[in-house]
Amino acid sequence: MKKSLTIVALAALSYFFGGCTYWYQPETSFTQCQRDFQQCYTELKKYADMRDIGNYEVDFIKECMQQKGYTLTLEDDLPMKVKRVDPDMDTFWLLAGMAGTIEQ
Repeated sequence: MKKSLTIVALAALSYFFGGCTYWYQPETSFTQCQRDFQQCYTELKKYADMRDIGNYEVDFIKECMQQKGYTLTLEDDLPMKVKRVDPDMDTFWLLAGMAGTIEQ
């Protein structure tokens, strides 16, 4: 439990002082980014007890998204014309929102 509280505190500090980060891959749609993230999250649930979130869970999502070609990108570094959604407060421990192009 103490480990989870530490992660919560670090997430809050990162969000308020470092700016929000987003999973982003140039030329990838926002919808595809959401799908890829959901695949990573579904895969994670096969291996982890989601009641006690720790470093393993964060590292798992990070590795999975990076294998799909995404990078953690600061909001200021995103192109102006991409859709972005801040981290979901239910999964804020993942420390990143999602960003991608809008389908035309």
